[in-house]
Amino acid sequence: TMAVQAHAGNGIIHVRVERPESSGSPARAVVDRLRGEAARLGGTLVVERAAPEIKPPLDLWGDIEALPLMKRVKQTLDPGNILSPGRFIDGID
Repeated sequence: TMAVQAHAGNGIIHVRVERPESSGSPARAVVDRLRGEAARLGGTLVVERAAPEIKPPLDLWGDIEALPLMKRVKQTLDPGNILSPGRFIDGID
């Protein structure tokens, strides 16, 4: 079961998936399929929230082209790694 809310003004679509495992479709497959469709249309998909039991195998962010830049900025601004280590994209320390 899914609930969808779309914003035509900014192109953001929020999708809430209720227990994808109960329908025989694992959460990762749902995310991968929706991400593929978003990419096909020139968009992206980010998992904002997920239940703890289904979150570990999920790719929450997808392909982030700016990841090397983000890591350099984090290292520059937080060389001591004291600001929320490991809590951002790709576990940036």
